[in-house]
Amino acid sequence: MIKHELSHLRQRLQAIHAEMARLLPLWLARDPLLRASVRYQPRTCGNPGCRCFRGERHPAWVVQFSEGGRQRCRSVGREKFERLARPAQTYRRWRAARAQWNRLVREANAVLDAIEHGRTLDTERALEDP
Repeated sequence: MIKHELSHLRQRLQAIHAEMARLLPLWLARDPLLRASVRYQPRTCGNPGCRCFRGERHPAWVVQFSEGGRQRCRSVGREKFERLARPAQTYRRWRAARAQWNRLVREANAVLDAIEHGRTLDTERALEDP
């Protein structure tokens, strides 16, 4: 392997290390995580005398989560929705950062393999050299 290729690989390894360091504060934080998704989703009840029958939907704040391998949805009040939105968003950021970390680890391993290959001596030639 050419010397400048090894240099490029070492630089990439340092860049991967820096990217990983930027992810650490998210995992070291103490903010709670909520394995759920929260959203505002106006609904209709279908009662003929209700305003939603005329097209005015009811406000509905929904929390969607997995329980026992099944997706569940629960309507919650606006106050609870606002209280749960931040932990749910933090969890989404946590999962995205974790996926990024895993991609970086795979890339770092590939770079390390290439560096190892470039630095490894041929055993036969090493034995022949004085």
